[in-house]
Amino acid sequence: MRRAIVLATALLFAAGVPAQDAPGAALFKTVKEKVGADKPFSLLVTAKVKDGMADKMIAAAATVAAATLKEKGCKQYDFFRSTEEPNTFYLIEKWDDLPALEAHFKTDHLLAFVGQFGDLLDGAPKLVVATPLTAAK
Repeated sequence: MRRAIVLATALLFAAGVPAQDAPGAALFKTVKEKVGADKPFSLLVTAKVKDGMADKMIAAAATVAAATLKEKGCKQYDFFRSTEEPNTFYLIEKWDDLPALEAHFKTDHLLAFVGQFGDLLDGAPKLVVATPLTAAK
């Protein structure tokens, strides 16, 4: 289990960051540099799952989303499945600020979700940090 978490963390968040840094360190640094620690932002994640793993991804996504939406500072945590490429999934996350995201990375439900990545994902996910242009009502 620990190996899967380490592998998933490396795939998602540790590119260019020393191994001793905490999970999410590279992402946190990017958000702080590009957005600031106290401003709202979104994360747009694209992930491809291995053949035959879509149903497991759907179940895992439902579990982590339900728990994450209860977290302070999380405004959106929605998964989508491509109609063009059924093994491709998207996640749109909206956070009030960087401390909310940092707290998210310490939750059991996120760690459990990330722990499944070694079995589920076909390559590293792509992650984009974005700032809002318009506010949803």
